[in-house]
Amino acid sequence: MTNKILIASIWAASVALAYWLGLEGGSEFPTSNEMAKGSGEIARGPLPNVKGTPKSPPPIEPDVDAINSPNEEVSNALASSREMIEERSEVDSESKQQSLLKRLRSGNPVERLAAFTEVLNDPTSTNLSSAIDAYKALPEGHTRFSELRLLTYAWSQVDPAGALEWVGSLSRFEKHIGSGSVLDAWSRNDPNAAIEWAKNNYEGDDNPYFAGIISGMAEKDFDGATQLMESMPYGRNRGRAASMMLEKAWNQGEDAAVNWANDLESDSLKEFAVGRLAEKIARKDLDRAAGWAGQMEEGEIKRRAVESVADHWAEKDPVAAAEWVDGLPEGASRSEGMQEVVREWARKDPTATAEWLNKYPASAGMDKPVEAFVRTVAQKDPQNALTWAESISDEKRRDEVVKDVNRVIERQQAAAAAGEESRPDNRGRGGRGGPPFGSPR
Repeated sequence: MTNKILIASIWAASVALAYWLGLEGGSEFPTSNEMAKGSGEIARGPLPNVKGTPKSPPPIEPDVDAINSPNEEVSNALASSREMIEERSEVDSESKQQSLLKRLRSGNPVERLAAFTEVLNDPTSTNLSSAIDAYKALPEGHTRFSELRLLTYAWSQVDPAGALEWVGSLSRFEKHIGSGSVLDAWSRNDPNAAIEWAKNNYEGDDNPYFAGIISGMAEKDFDGATQLMESMPYGRNRGRAASMMLEKAWNQGEDAAVNWANDLESDSLKEFAVGRLAEKIARKDLDRAAGWAGQMEEGEIKRRAVESVADHWAEKDPVAAAEWVDGLPEGASRSEGMQEVVREWARKDPTATAEWLNKYPASAGMDKPVEAFVRTVAQKDPQNALTWAESISDEKRRDEVVKDVNRVIERQQAAAAAGEESRPDNRGRGGRGGPPFGSPR
């Protein structure tokens, strides 16, 4: 074993020495290919006689000056290449900008929106400037509001305060849309800064800027957005915010939306939310919506839910809707449901509607359904409508409805008289425009 190791060591040393001598002597020694061909002989035969002591090759010193200071030809070529690249880059950038500007001003709305979306993805100062110029060049009207939303949303990514300052110079409706878009985007990243700006730029509690903030804030902090909405005073701006929050809650799923509505502290907000949710559920499953509304405790919230379900159901099948309302316990909710059924059913079949109403004796709970019937059929048969109006139990409501029906009768009589005078044969058909229907009991 020891002899084998010794022989292998001697062979490795001989190969290394031959390679080094090859470097020293150039072509005097065999090449690597030749060594490969004769490797067997080297292993078997004696080592060649080498006279003298081998010397280490002198180190090769790099020419630093040549590296750091290339000759004039190389320098000129490099400079020329850099100039060509820069010039080409400028041409490409200018060409790209011209193409973007052209698309931003396109008469094709799809192409134009795609270009504004490009600005949204790359809101550089140059792109934003082009988008602003393109927006100003668009025709006036609602058709350009999509571009305004995209432009202001993109701008808000780099300078929301600057975007709001520009929006402040627009017309009233554009200002409303643009500021909402900026604040929506701003509040996704920094809601506290957006809220602070809104407070500093509006005096009063009913802050119109909060709706946009709530919309964006809800994407990352739904509970915080809900709290901000509930802090707003009753009014149109809170209604806008509530509508947006309801849609966002609904997008999380029906159960999540119902739970969100039930947890609202404000009764008026809860009534609104439940009413809208009942309508949404009814569009998917009428029976489920009716069951949900019917099991609620009597009160304003149930009234809003029943109203929504009855209205949607009566549009499709007023007879079935009437049967469902018949099964509700007497109270404000049933009265509201009947009112919605009557509005739809009386337009299609006033006689059948009158027969259904006659099932119920006159009472305060029937005043709203009867009034809805009178106002729906008054133009077709004002005399019978007047009879129904007189059956309303509340004196103030009765007097108001009777007065309105009498105005309809007077207008129709005047129109009939004018028609009689204009006819050569002095014959007319009077003011009744439809078949009579049943009178109240």
